[in-house]
Amino acid sequence: MFEMWLIMCLMVSDGNMGMKQECTEYKEKPYVLYRTEERCMSETQKKLAITMRGMSNLGADYKSLKAGCKKVNDETKH
Repeated sequence: MFEMWLIMCLMVSDGNMGMKQECTEYKEKPYVLYRTEERCMSETQKKLAITMRGMSNLGADYKSLKAGCKKVNDETKH
């Protein structure tokens, strides 16, 4: 089984009138497991395109968006 992940790095205030990069990892909510890596990657590409379009529409100052799939044990608790 495979789960989707996304790491988004944004520019945020450092509290001293400067900016710093802050990265956060996200997982799907509700949590979804895919039977194959191919299916997971197909869905990942679709969701990444939607996310990038939304970030562009908002004018968000993001440095990077990375997404992919990783193999997980069926009994993994989330």
